[in-house]
Amino acid sequence: MPARRSRTERWRESLHELRDRNGPIEISVSAEGGKSLVWRVRLFEIDGGDLIVERPVALRQRVPIRTGTELVGAIAIGQNRWMFLTSVIDETSYNAGGRQIESLRLRAPTSVERCQRRSFFRISTAALDLPSTRLAYLPDPSAGLPLEVATQAALVEAASVGHPGPVDPGDLAMPLTGPTAEASLVNLGGGGACLRVPPEGAAMLDRVGAFLLRVDLTPTIALPLPITARLAHCRVDSSQHVHAGFSFDFSNNRAYERFIGEQVCRYVASLQAGPSRRVA
Repeated sequence: MPARRSRTERWRESLHELRDRNGPIEISVSAEGGKSLVWRVRLFEIDGGDLIVERPVALRQRVPIRTGTELVGAIAIGQNRWMFLTSVIDETSYNAGGRQIESLRLRAPTSVERCQRRSFFRISTAALDLPSTRLAYLPDPSAGLPLEVATQAALVEAASVGHPGPVDPGDLAMPLTGPTAEASLVNLGGGGACLRVPPEGAAMLDRVGAFLLRVDLTPTIALPLPITARLAHCRVDSSQHVHAGFSFDFSNNRAYERFIGEQVCRYVASLQAGPSRRVA
């Protein structure tokens, strides 16, 4: 039996192996017509037909995922990836060495489907449309501050007057940058993010210093969100795309961390604003 087929048919063993080492699975709120934010969350327990996973967080804030929400899950091992549909059964907690960790109970999948290399985030029953992110090298790590401040002010003012389309301050407050690239936001963590950078943009990642990420969650968030970050690690996949892990840097603007967390949580809440979609 070919190795790929064997792994697909033995996906339950892969789940148990991840559970045994507190390894992560990926989850994303099913986003019909929206962009998919993905979190890598630890798989704590397999309880009968349920999966117990840690609750996602965004910049130290609880991501609002309601009971009954339909999710897209994924098992990623090396450069192999299997996706499945699931839903949130309820909120719970997991005892990790005497410490209670906020968790979600998910419906365990009945089957998984292997993602093809050219469609790494798509299967026949589900697809992830990842947010586009403009990536730019910052010669001066503090240069992104004016754009962060101006963007926050524009979004706050628009929210206070109910204006849906604030003026993008990027034309006026955009810092001097080095090379740029269009990337995709692969997953979001408590203090950083992973971007998938195309081969033509890979060379810029050899630079040492800070980068500016402009994450596009429009139209829910009316303006791209600028975030200063530092490169933490890289790996190249089979298609020569670079998966670049970044650590957010709020050292020049501490209050901005909370603002970004609020925007991410607001976006996730908007994905669940329609009728609850449950997996049978």
